[in-house]
Amino acid sequence: MTWREAAMTERALRSLLDARPGFTEIVCVAQELTGEQLSRLRSAADSRVDVEHLDTNLGYCAAANHGIDRLVAAGCDWVMTLNNDATIDPACLGRCLSASSRDSAVAIVGPAVAFADEPDRLWYGGGRLYSAIALTRHRGLGASTSRPPPTAWTDYIPGCCCLISGIAWQRVGAYRDDYFMYYEDVEWCERARHAGWKCLYLGEVLCRHEGSATAGSKGELSLTPTSAYYLGRNSMRFAIETPKLALRASRVAGVATFTAAHNARRLRGAPRGSGCAYVEGIRDAFTGSMGPRAPRANDRIVRPQSGAGASDASS
Repeated sequence: MTWREAAMTERALRSLLDARPGFTEIVCVAQELTGEQLSRLRSAADSRVDVEHLDTNLGYCAAANHGIDRLVAAGCDWVMTLNNDATIDPACLGRCLSASSRDSAVAIVGPAVAFADEPDRLWYGGGRLYSAIALTRHRGLGASTSRPPPTAWTDYIPGCCCLISGIAWQRVGAYRDDYFMYYEDVEWCERARHAGWKCLYLGEVLCRHEGSATAGSKGELSLTPTSAYYLGRNSMRFAIETPKLALRASRVAGVATFTAAHNARRLRGAPRGSGCAYVEGIRDAFTGSMGPRAPRANDRIVRPQSGAGASDASS
C-alpha cells in the first residue's frame, strides 16, 4: 500500500521481487499518485506486479482490505502485506510460510522488524496488549537486533509486514475501514483470537521499517497532528466498543490514563497542533465520528518528496 510516493514504493517492490521463494502475484494499491509517479512505478515493476491506482486516499485500512480481498478471492491461501516504507529480507516469505505450519489455527504471522535508519535497533519484537487497560506495547522496542525476542504467540502483529491466512481473513472479516489508519491491527488480531485463531510472532529480523512516514515523522517515535489524532481516536474507540461492560469501563479508563500518559511523552517536542489533535481524536471517539479526519491547515501530513508509508503500528 502506498500514498503519494513512488520512489520509496519502488524499494519496497524490489524487496518483494527478490523474495525466495517468490510471490505468485503482487498487488500494489497506489493512492493519489501523479501521472508521472504512476508511470515510474509501473515501469519499475515486472509482470508479477499489478499497480492498481486509486484517485482518492481511502486510508490504510481500506487500501489493505482492497488488496487482500482481491487476492483471497483469487484463491490465495496466504497474503503478505507490506507498507511502502518497509522492505523485507529475501527469506522473509519462506520463513513466515514455514512458521505458519506450526499450528492449523495460525491466522497471521509477523517477523521481528528493525528500524530502517537504525538497522541494529528493533522496532517490533512481538506485540503485547494489556487487555484490562487497552494499552499496547511493542516488545523489544529499541533493543538490539542481535538478540530479538524468541518466536512466540503474540497479541497483535502490525500490518507493516505480516502474512495473513486467506481462510482466517474470510472468517474473521476485514480491517475496520472506519479506523482509516492506526490500531486496526490490534482490533483485527483481537477479533481473530476471540474467534479461536492464533497470532504468531517470528523471532527473526526479516523486515526494516521507516515508521510513521505517512504521518510526517519518518523514523521517529514522536507524534504529529495526523498520528496523534488517529492513535487517540482509534485506541479510545477500541475501548468504547468492548462488549463486556466491566472490561469496557476499565479499558476506557486505561486509555484515558495510561495510554494518554504514554502519548503525552511522545508529544513533547511534537509539531504544533499535535496535542490538540490528540484531544480531538478522543472527542471524536466518544461521538462516533470515524473515517478520515478533516484536514487542518496547520497539520504536517508528509514531508515533501520524503516518502510516505501506509501505516504505523499502534505502539
